[in-house]
Amino acid sequence: MLKQFKNITPAASTFAVCLIALSENNNNNNNDRLAILRESLKPYRGEKEKEIREIWERDEAEGFRKLPARAWPAYQPDQEDIPTILNNLKKQNCTNDDDNENILIKKPHLDVCIKATFDLATALVFNNLDVTKGLKLFKNLADVSNNPDGMCAYAVVYLEGYGVELNEKLAMKYLKLAIEKHNHSQALYELGTCYYTGIEGILEENEILAFEMFEKAAEQNHVAAKYMCADMLLEGIGVTIDIPRAIPLLYSAADQGHRYSRQRMRELLDECKNV
Repeated sequence: MLKQFKNITPAASTFAVCLIALSENNNNNNNDRLAILRESLKPYRGEKEKEIREIWERDEAEGFRKLPARAWPAYQPDQEDIPTILNNLKKQNCTNDDDNENILIKKPHLDVCIKATFDLATALVFNNLDVTKGLKLFKNLADVSNNPDGMCAYAVVYLEGYGVELNEKLAMKYLKLAIEKHNHSQALYELGTCYYTGIEGILEENEILAFEMFEKAAEQNHVAAKYMCADMLLEGIGVTIDIPRAIPLLYSAADQGHRYSRQRMRELLDECKNV
């Protein structure tokens, strides 16, 4: 193999030897990775693979077009649902006024009032109907009712700029509050994303902390967090590569309907077939 380098200088020859060694090492690493990947994917191959591919294809054809623009909150009422929500607030005696500006004053800790308030705020904000009013309701839920969904939603509005000017510092404050007080899974996921991407002038990228946040959310069955953990474990981002640990997380997220997880599982299964 080295005959082609017979007439070059010693320095160049040394460099060539290093390149060859590096190439051989990379090939060995790739072979090791494929062997581990094949072994990790064994439970999902054969008849099982045929079954899950059929289910996923049917799901994608029938239902994925109906999914909301963002995955959280899980229930996102439409404009036509608002009259029912308002009626429920009055029926449960949650409000003191007709315009529902102060709906938490009477019963700030009653679960049915908290849920109806959150649904109303969600409809107002994420349908862009009255962001100012919805934001006030989220803040009341966070500050008055100590509600973790309210804390997280209030943060998300400012983190992503839903009808308001971005305010990442305020968003971070409420995400951390939801985590410190309630270990809230969506807040963990959102904060993990912040660490993963970084926020210019506010938060430096930190892949290790990102993985920690995603892992804690995944332990609570947060689907997107499972995908992020699996992806980082597969690629060695913020954590040591661990394919046997990644694949069950990836399949679990895929089985719960996560589209990116299903696509990645297909790619990995195809990779094993094509070698």
